[in-house]
Parts: sequence; structure tokens; C-alpha cells
Amino acid sequence: MKNWSEFISAVLALILAGIPPLIFPVSAAGYFSMHSLSEKAMIPAMTALIILWIFAILKGWSQLTTGLLIGSCAGIAGTLGLEIVRETGFRVFHSMPGELPMLMGALLTNRMMVGPDLLSNLIGWGYHFLNGACFGIIYLLIFGKRPWWNGMIYGFLLAVGFMTSPVVVSMGAGIFGRDVGPSFAITVITAHLVFGGILGWVVSRFSVQQTGVLHFFLSIICKTNP
Repeated sequence: MKNWSEFISAVLALILAGIPPLIFPVSAAGYFSMHSLSEKAMIPAMTALIILWIFAILKGWSQLTTGLLIGSCAGIAGTLGLEIVRETGFRVFHSMPGELPMLMGALLTNRMMVGPDLLSNLIGWGYHFLNGACFGIIYLLIFGKRPWWNGMIYGFLLAVGFMTSPVVVSMGAGIFGRDVGPSFAITVITAHLVFGGILGWVVSRFSVQQTGVLHFFLSIICKTNP
């Protein structure tokens, strides 16, 4: 981060990137429908994030622009790896109570009563990969360029967050998948470790010398302390 303006813009980008992944657990908790949250929160947030990225390009904020681009690409790549593990667990070991992207698509398109169709499935998969991109942006903008294994720690924390969220309860799996069995937790943790490993490797391999908002903030604190 070069200055306070880029730092504040990066924090705003973090907030916007955090909105899409949150609408699923918020809706699962029963506060709002996922369909309404997508219209009132997710779509405006993603529109604002794209506008912020264009603004950062015009301002010449290379760390923020590359952070958004590489972070999203790394997150998408990580989601591909996650899906290989999750689909294997779901179809081979029956470790998941349902096809999560199909469920998310039905919720996003308000089709829970009639069931998913091709369009809702495509939207669900799109939302799934959007979440991966957002988690990639969050990782890179907070921590910057780190050794690849830091991504695995990040992935493990995401797995724990998922398994303790209202989502697993609404799926019928229970906290940490206790109502399904240990195969649920094994699949979720392994999938997120793969996600984090790929994410961390892509960031460490292709990112510029990204410092991240955490490094910027700590450097300011250290300078102000005697």
C-alpha cells in the first residue's frame, strides 16, 4: 500500500468481497432469504467492487489492482481443487448430505419449493466460484504475498467457520457434521486445505510484492509508537 487512500480503498474492497460469502449463512440462520440478499446486497457489492477496481487502475494503485485480480484468480483456481475433493466425497463416500451448489442455486433463484433447474444450477455454481474468488481477494488483501502454506492455514480456518455456521445445520449435517459422521468433517477439511494450498501457491508464485492491509496497519502503529 502506497498511502492512506489506497489503504482505505483496500479495506472497502475487503468489506465488499466479504458480502457474497456471508449471504448464505445469514439466510441459513433465517434472517432473510438468499434471493433477496442477492438482489439487495450481493449484486450491489460486486458492482461497487468492479467500480473500485477501475478507480484503482485509474489512480495507479498497482498493489490494489493486482491484489483484486490475482486474488480472485487464485481463489477460483483453489475452488477447482476444492470441488474435486468435495465431489469425490459426495459421490464416492457419501460424506455430504446434498449437492451444495445446487442448493445455493435453488435458494438464489427462489426455487426451493419447485426444485432446481438448469439455470438455478448454473447460478449456484457461479455463486460457488464467486465465493472462492472473494475468499482469494480477502486472503491477498489482508496478508499480502506470503509463503504458500499460509494459504492452508487460511483454508483450515474457513473449513472450521463453515462447519460451525448455520449452513451445516440447515443442510441437516449438524455442527462439524456430527449428524452425518466423521467423513463429513474429513471431506470439508481436506477440500479447504486443498483450496488454501492452491490459493497460497498461486499468490506466492504470481503476486507482486504485496504487503497487504495488515502489514500497512502494523507499520503505521510501529512508527507512531516511541
